[in-house]
Amino acid sequence: MDTAVPATVTLVEPASPIPADRISELYRGEIFTEETARVARDRIHWMCAQCDGQRVLDVGCSQGIASILLARDGFDVTAIDTHPDSVAFARREFAAEAPLVQRRLTLIEIDLASLPEQPGYDTIVLGEVIEHQVRPDRLLRAAKARLNPGGRLIVTTPFALHPHPDHKVSLFPRDLVEFARGIDLAVTKLQVDGDYMRCVMVAPAEAGPQPDAAEVLRLTEAATLDSQQRLFSRLDERSEQLKKKTDAVRITQRKLAEATASLEAKVHEHAVEVKALRVTHQRAIDALRAQHVQALDKERQNVREAVAKAASSKELGQAKAAHERRVRELHAQLEAARAEARASELAFTHERARLRDYNDRLKQRLAEAKATLLATKSTTSHRLGKVLVRGVKSPGALLGLPGQLWSLWRDVRERRQTRDRLMTHLDPVASLQSDAVTPVRRDAPVPAARHAAAPKPATIKSPAATSSASTGLVGLDVETLKSRVESEGLGPVKAQLLAAVARADAKTVAFRMLQLGKSLSDAGRRDDEFELAEAAIGVDGSDQTLRGFFWAAQRSRRFERACQTIRQLEHLYGATPGPEQKAILDKLRVSPAFQLSVLELVVRQPRERMEGIAGRVCYVLHNSLPYSSGGYGTRSHGVAGGLAAAGREVIVLTRPGFPVDIKTELNDADVPAEDVIDGIRYVRTLEPKRKGMSMLQYVTKAADALERQMRNLRPEMVMSASNHVTALPALIAARRLGLPFVYEVRGLWEITRISREQEFEDTPAFAVQSLLEAKVAQLADHVFTLTEPMREELSSRGVRDERIELLPNSCDPDRFLPRPRDQVLAARLGIPDGVPVIGYVGTFVDYEGLEDLTLACTLLKQRGVNFRLMLVGNENASGTDRGPITEQILRIAEAEGMTDWLIMPGRVPHEEVESYYSLIDIAPFPRKPWPVCEMVSPMKPLEALAMEKAVLVSSVRALTEMIADGQTGRVFDKGSVASLADRLQELIDEPQQRLALGRRGRAWVGAERTWKQIGIRATRRFDQVLQAHRAPAATEVA
Repeated sequence: MDTAVPATVTLVEPASPIPADRISELYRGEIFTEETARVARDRIHWMCAQCDGQRVLDVGCSQGIASILLARDGFDVTAIDTHPDSVAFARREFAAEAPLVQRRLTLIEIDLASLPEQPGYDTIVLGEVIEHQVRPDRLLRAAKARLNPGGRLIVTTPFALHPHPDHKVSLFPRDLVEFARGIDLAVTKLQVDGDYMRCVMVAPAEAGPQPDAAEVLRLTEAATLDSQQRLFSRLDERSEQLKKKTDAVRITQRKLAEATASLEAKVHEHAVEVKALRVTHQRAIDALRAQHVQALDKERQNVREAVAKAASSKELGQAKAAHERRVRELHAQLEAARAEARASELAFTHERARLRDYNDRLKQRLAEAKATLLATKSTTSHRLGKVLVRGVKSPGALLGLPGQLWSLWRDVRERRQTRDRLMTHLDPVASLQSDAVTPVRRDAPVPAARHAAAPKPATIKSPAATSSASTGLVGLDVETLKSRVESEGLGPVKAQLLAAVARADAKTVAFRMLQLGKSLSDAGRRDDEFELAEAAIGVDGSDQTLRGFFWAAQRSRRFERACQTIRQLEHLYGATPGPEQKAILDKLRVSPAFQLSVLELVVRQPRERMEGIAGRVCYVLHNSLPYSSGGYGTRSHGVAGGLAAAGREVIVLTRPGFPVDIKTELNDADVPAEDVIDGIRYVRTLEPKRKGMSMLQYVTKAADALERQMRNLRPEMVMSASNHVTALPALIAARRLGLPFVYEVRGLWEITRISREQEFEDTPAFAVQSLLEAKVAQLADHVFTLTEPMREELSSRGVRDERIELLPNSCDPDRFLPRPRDQVLAARLGIPDGVPVIGYVGTFVDYEGLEDLTLACTLLKQRGVNFRLMLVGNENASGTDRGPITEQILRIAEAEGMTDWLIMPGRVPHEEVESYYSLIDIAPFPRKPWPVCEMVSPMKPLEALAMEKAVLVSSVRALTEMIADGQTGRVFDKGSVASLADRLQELIDEPQQRLALGRRGRAWVGAERTWKQIGIRATRRFDQVLQAHRAPAATEVA
């Protein structure tokens, strides 16, 4: 028969599902305070010390720390628990133990009642278990049934009241004694330590004296007193804290009252001043009104007198008619002048382009002429003519002519003899070339050249300091060799130089090769320079030749080889380079080519395979809301929301340093460690900051910082958005932890830059940035991008086609809803009823073509079309400063007399965007025909479509992918202001077309372009990437 529940038991109903216990983490001090962890460790150690025999049953093992400690001490432990999360955690902890300890551990997800009674156990441990039972006596009876004869039960449980959602009873020492008697066991140890009771139960024959009622009462009273003392001590501490806070509140209230009184006094003073100003203002108005009335009366009298005089004369009608004719003639002349000016402007543009092309051709011809002139000057005929011309200029020169002719003949003869001797070497040259010029592997050590064993002095003598005869390079001066390359090609000249190694110093030959290569590079033959530079390091491996090879490789855009050369020089100089060598390395390390060294940080094999939390994704971004509200931050939030809606737990990690490094008004203390926006966590990493660091330094430290964040957050995969400065640290951290990495290429920032700075395309920095973007995409497990042109560009950069997938821009139609016109805002902005509004809301960027839109609107006004142009935003997505595009728009509007129809409120709060959109009838996106616009698609057209606006776009590819002309919007010829004006006028004149386009546009967005659809698409790909990533790991384990 079951023992009745003791009278002191309090039944507690659970309020909500209970999370898993975290005792192992508490034991290690990973959660709560160190004092709490110390108390828990002491309690667990006491339980383990009471165990006896060999077989131990740990009931309610939780995360398994007690079981592990017992197994380490040599016990055979069976651990049971019913909470799946606890069992999963314990299984991972057991697997991390030594094999010997693992063999002593058995983990079962089961309750005690379902565990077989045989074989029995020598010790059964119930650590903080019985308080979770409505009938603890039943659990103890079940434990007794599985106890071997002579075995013991070890019980720990909270003393008295211990609030917890799953604690169903409150227990005292008397209860434990009665429970033991009810199952025919005796209490051999009974203690109260702080808030917990400790008890050991054995068979009565082995127990010895039992605690009597007085002993139990004494123990209960002592524990109660101790509990009250600790409670009152905490109350005293909190009372003191409350007193201090109350005093601080009083001080603050007093200061606030003083400040309020001061403000009220100032308000009163200002009110008095305002009242006085109003009186003064009213008096001034009355005086002006009186003056104007007098002046108006006088003017009326003058008009009446003039009319009377004119009425008496027939000249009045004739003068009026003549005046009207003159006005019409002036209007016609003005229109003709405007047309002529536009035609002249267009002609000037074409002429400027033609002159630019003509100038480029002249430069090319000039370079060719210079090369021809240099070649001509070295010919015998030119030299002879020069001598003859000088010889006839004066009688003295004529007398010296024979000697000059003799010297010229002797020099020509010597050159011919040298050429004849060189011709005899043509047969061995081929074999020498095949031996001397060998491809340099990317990971090859410094070439062991002919003179590497006995290096020459650090300086290389130039041909100016050493004669050709003494160096064995007679007739092989740079200008002569260059002329031969232009006439014969590089092959024979390179072979001749390689042959010269047999009779000349190898370092000098290598120097001559580098000189010739530089001269050829200056003439536009970069590939020839690189070929000669490779031949140079094939014959001489000195640091001077390697440095020359570095610059040749960088000029010829072989940046990977240039970067490897820096590593070769580091190897050559050793661990402690001298001051001069250190200065050389410092100079080379700031070159664009050395940025590629960051790729060395991407490990091929992970240091470990961190087990992440299922479904959790770390999303690494360059910038984000709320500090940057441009298209980048908006898309990021949309993608994160779509992934969350598809079941992923998304944690955004902004790149280290953001936002403090772009918003100088912020300090680290101003930025919270986390923001939660629409349920998405944004975690900030404020160090390192990019300012003052090289690319390698920043990426190295940023990767370390992100690795620490990822260890704490434990994602199962990592995704990073553009560009490589953000993505590289994320890739490095993910690879170290064995996590899959997805790269979201939203744009190629180097392409964006050449749209503004065309000369940037010819710089080494452009080529290196392009190469780094390609490398990150090639190393990623999968790549998302925006448009088909961007897919094509990535494919052309060597990214495998099957790894590239479109994840186009989208929007949230539930947020961007059609709204009635905000009449209050329209009145505030001065927009009349019934007047169509052409509007743009977003960041002002040069490639958006807003100045073209302004020009098109001036044409509309000249045509007599009634409208208003509203441009909301500015140049800075993270600020409110006015920039050059705004200034240019204002200049155009002022020059064409359109300032009264132009509305530019600047950047508006995020929550007001929909109100401004409600005023827009036509939403144009006149992007320019630049590479970035052909590739990258914006999000603003989708938001406008969702709000049922009539969208008008230029015919760049990225926009025509989302707008079907005549169905979801209209398309005009890119780059044509006239075509833009025509389409705008058409939409203004046809309001029904605007309505139809808006309805069809919103329907298309809802069917094709929502963030939820994007989240589902990305999640499916994540599952495939994770499956592919786990397959190799499973093979490694097997």
